[in-house]
Amino acid sequence: MLVQPRKEVSLLALLDPEIPGAIALPDDTWGINLAAARLNFPDKGMKIQIPVWTQKSLGDNVKLLLNGNQVAQHTVTQQFELEERTTLFVPAERFLSGEAELSYSVKRVSQAAETGSPLKLFVKLDLPGGQDLDPGYGHSELVMTFDPANLVRDGVDKETAKKGVRIIATPKSGSGLPYPNIALGDVIIAAWAGKIRESEPVTQKQLDDPVNNPVEVLIDEATILEAGDSKRVSVSYKIRDCVYNESEDWCKAEGVTVDTNNSRLEAPALKDNEGLT
Repeated sequence: MLVQPRKEVSLLALLDPEIPGAIALPDDTWGINLAAARLNFPDKGMKIQIPVWTQKSLGDNVKLLLNGNQVAQHTVTQQFELEERTTLFVPAERFLSGEAELSYSVKRVSQAAETGSPLKLFVKLDLPGGQDLDPGYGHSELVMTFDPANLVRDGVDKETAKKGVRIIATPKSGSGLPYPNIALGDVIIAAWAGKIRESEPVTQKQLDDPVNNPVEVLIDEATILEAGDSKRVSVSYKIRDCVYNESEDWCKAEGVTVDTNNSRLEAPALKDNEGLT
């Protein structure tokens, strides 16, 4: 479970709540993706587990707070609850993309309520690439081009392999950004004949000037040689953001001929639902 440690804990101090599926971000914030907030428990919302607090007793009441507002509560009524975590849910409709704070308070029997320190959340509900409007294989909003530009026509020979191949996330016609909902920290996950390679995280420069700072991933010589020669290597990519939302589908795959004299393999068939082989 994801629990932030405390440097000093008093006897009655409340431990941080546990958020299944939360992503630890570099700035001591917990990232909340669409699955954690709305999809894992669609009828209930985001699951929160409250650690057993000191002197937990029958009649104690716990309140879950989002941005200081109560979103759920529970009163301890059963003996078995005294040694178990208390599970509460933040209703899905209470979340919006952006920063938030999560905390809880405990009202012990015959004592004043105590509130724990809030956890900082970064909620991101939009998927990289936006909505896929194509019911078939291949994300309607994801486009790729290559460097060298004539890769699909000319294929990859030994010299091209030495330089590597760059897969570039390219705007659709009439669009300025490489893909909808692009954000800092996004990673391009490329598949070259099933070999997965990832880009560096998207930077502010790439957001501000994607033409001169393309969002791309390098398929290096080692990867090309490891995948081997083929008349039709399948190439595609998908996107994962900083809280581990992923695009709804892979980009429509392209077939690339590879002939480096490294091997003589027949082409694997392009799969309609994978784009990885």
